[in-house]
Amino acid sequence: MAFVIGTIELLSVLQSQLNLAGGIWSLSANFNINHAGFFIVGVFIVTWAIALSIWHFGHIEERWEQHAAAAHAARADCQS
Repeated sequence: MAFVIGTIELLSVLQSQLNLAGGIWSLSANFNINHAGFFIVGVFIVTWAIALSIWHFGHIEERWEQHAAAAHAARADCQS
């Protein structure tokens, strides 16, 4: 994400310093970094909320503990 924003900012600086116009140069000149920041934060919050709800409602830890206990018991049986 930082690479994309940095690249857009670099293109914007090149556009303004070299007086380039058209295509990608116009897009980078009109890019609003503030709106992009709000969008990125929103994506992180939505991702966090989805991950938290999957963890909470999916009982992920309980499943992992059951599989870990079964693997540990199987390993103990093989060593005996």
